[in-house]
Amino acid sequence: MRSRIALVPQEVALVDGTLAENLGRTAVPPDRARTEETVAGLGLMDRIRSLPEGPDTRVGTRTLAAAAADRTPIVIAHRADPIARGHRLLTMPAGELTVRLPAPTRP
Repeated sequence: MRSRIALVPQEVALVDGTLAENLGRTAVPPDRARTEETVAGLGLMDRIRSLPEGPDTRVGTRTLAAAAADRTPIVIAHRADPIARGHRLLTMPAGELTVRLPAPTRP
């Protein structure tokens, strides 16, 4: 089940560039070996190697939609725009859980 769910945090810091460049966006950018060591320690190396260009695969905000195509994304947001394309939205206005289902489509 874990491989079928993707969490998108409220503050996404993904910028247009390569995955390696995004992973290196820290106060003290690590070298390539340190980045790969960290990724391997998290058990993500196989997933990254499966990408078209490995860690040099270009990513950006449009990539999030493609990555979630075969997963159930769980998005935590205060703004409506990150969740506007959701098929089923769970909201908690005033602390009460509500569900919004998509409008039925016509053939």
